[in-house]
Amino acid sequence: MMTKSKKRIFFFIVFILFFTCSVFSEPSMPMLIPEAYSDGFAFIDGEPAPRGVNITVHSVLTNEIVGEGVVADDSGIFSVDIILDNPLTDVDEGASNFEPVKWCMDGIEVSIPARGIDKAESGELNMGFEIHLNSSAGKVSCSQVEVPIPEAEDSTIFYYKVFIGLLVIVILLLILIVFSLYLHKK
Repeated sequence: MMTKSKKRIFFFIVFILFFTCSVFSEPSMPMLIPEAYSDGFAFIDGEPAPRGVNITVHSVLTNEIVGEGVVADDSGIFSVDIILDNPLTDVDEGASNFEPVKWCMDGIEVSIPARGIDKAESGELNMGFEIHLNSSAGKVSCSQVEVPIPEAEDSTIFYYKVFIGLLVIVILLLILIVFSLYLHKK
């Protein structure tokens, strides 16, 4: 039969094990919802863009395509979803939240909105958004990358896990010492 003090020690050890498991599990983060541009209007030199014009949205920082669409009819209507990146994964799925973007029509950068004015925002719904291409203003190719910015490796989560791991090891060692002293007294 377990004495009262042995039960306390047992429950304390079980609590520490549950705490350890919760610390080393992946941190949860709300899913990033794509930003939607529904019933937008595309214009070329003030006239509605014709059916079939390709519309792409690029990250200003990496030039990665983060959204694509096609003008649906001769009134220039289009829809585009900007895919956002999950920062907890190593895979680059899309734009970071609030990352500046640029819009392009058939591979040419639009003049309105200007580069970087629009930003990718999780869950935003934009109705009636307008993009304008001025063909006389000089054509800037969307494949052109301004200045590549190296991605900094975010090691915050790694150092956090190392710190918590060491802390848990120290706590478990202290528990082991206390438990062995307790058993030694008997």
